[in-house]
Amino acid sequence: MNLKHMEGCGWSEAELFRRPWSLQTQDGAELEAGDSDFDTRSGERGAWPVTIWQADSAQGAPYSRTEDLAAVYGKLVRRAERTWIVADAHTYFVVDRIETEEPARLLSSFRWDNGDGRLNVNVASPVKLVLRRLPEAMKFFLVESCADGRPDDGGLIREQPEPGLFVFGSGAFSRSHLSVYAIAADAEEHIRKWHIVDSGDGGHHVEPPDRAGGFALGWQTGAGAGREAAGDRLLGRWPRLKLEDRYRGRGFVLDHDGWREH
Repeated sequence: MNLKHMEGCGWSEAELFRRPWSLQTQDGAELEAGDSDFDTRSGERGAWPVTIWQADSAQGAPYSRTEDLAAVYGKLVRRAERTWIVADAHTYFVVDRIETEEPARLLSSFRWDNGDGRLNVNVASPVKLVLRRLPEAMKFFLVESCADGRPDDGGLIREQPEPGLFVFGSGAFSRSHLSVYAIAADAEEHIRKWHIVDSGDGGHHVEPPDRAGGFALGWQTGAGAGREAAGDRLLGRWPRLKLEDRYRGRGFVLDHDGWREH
């Protein structure tokens, strides 16, 4: 995978899975991960395959990684999954799915390396960041936020540009949270021409500078889109993710065994 633009902005895949969330309960308590270096693949919650790796292939499937981090948060959290998708060198998505035993507010932390002080951040809105670390840049948008299945007014609640920490919070206390982030990365002189827009079918389109092609992430609808097997921790009770490759006119659905073409 070519992650030049992403890594040039000081962002890493490993950081995405290190203490990604904290939870606030209605009584004011804040729950954080018990161990920032916890190996989710050997978690105490049984023998489920809590990590999926799907490398990009000759067939053009995207690379993705899903981890269930519930075990590090204790009994309050039933499910805490993050899916990281690399569509190509310029386009990425992050999907968070959290379920708790009692209503909680979700706080999602994202960190960029700014040890050299070169990171410049423009907060265009509470759901839109534009980050520049010359010669690279990225747009980082919260494009979907739901609480208990309803739209939620989540957004940026805390910013600390010097250490490169940005925290997004849900607006509601609920037992179920869904957050989707869409990212475009490129050389700084091109980043203004990238757009992250509604795909027209309830999904999210990362559109390249010439407005031709790009990738769109959404949810599978229609036949076969319903609930997965009740015991499936990674995909159960949520619609399946689908990714459209609009450069090549292809589509993929995230299934039990990784991405399959549809």
